[in-house]
Amino acid sequence: MALSPRCAPVLAAGAALCALGLSFSAQTLIPRSTGDRLQVTAPGLHFLSGGALQRLHNGASVPYDFQLTLSTVPRGFPLERALDRFVISYDLWEERFSAVEMRGARKTASHLTPAAAESWCIGQMGVGESAAPAGSQLWLRLEVRAEDSAPVSPIGDSGLSLTGLIEIFSRSAPAQTQKWIAETQPFRLQDLKR
Repeated sequence: MALSPRCAPVLAAGAALCALGLSFSAQTLIPRSTGDRLQVTAPGLHFLSGGALQRLHNGASVPYDFQLTLSTVPRGFPLERALDRFVISYDLWEERFSAVEMRGARKTASHLTPAAAESWCIGQMGVGESAAPAGSQLWLRLEVRAEDSAPVSPIGDSGLSLTGLIEIFSRSAPAQTQKWIAETQPFRLQDLKR
């Protein structure tokens, strides 16, 4: 089968990227500034899916661990990091989701559609703008992990610890753990709408 002349450059570029080992996230984050915090929206990121969604539909609550990082290079050393855990549950009668933020003020939201539950959790995440060097290109990266059905909880006698959440994101995910990653395109603080 012969390739058309227009396909050859596209295939060559794809092969070059694969050879370099570069990977791109299927989901894109949209950065926004809310005063002194950077937050994101992620219209294409759907973490209420797969085995975690099945467990929710079977009546189990599912903890999701979130990490939002700010860096000056893609997947680089974070200048700022936000960690949180949300426990999602599903009301079988109303067919709606509820979410509880486990750190801080323990905010809750209920009677949510799947998209609204995902958006609410992502909307609670944010990092401080003060860590961002003025004029530099920046990247935000969001990682979400659904906890396994037999979890080792980072919640101790004194509640959810920052150390416990950092431990979760420092170790590699077990094969059965569901994980989602989304990143922004490079941006500068001064280019964001305020």
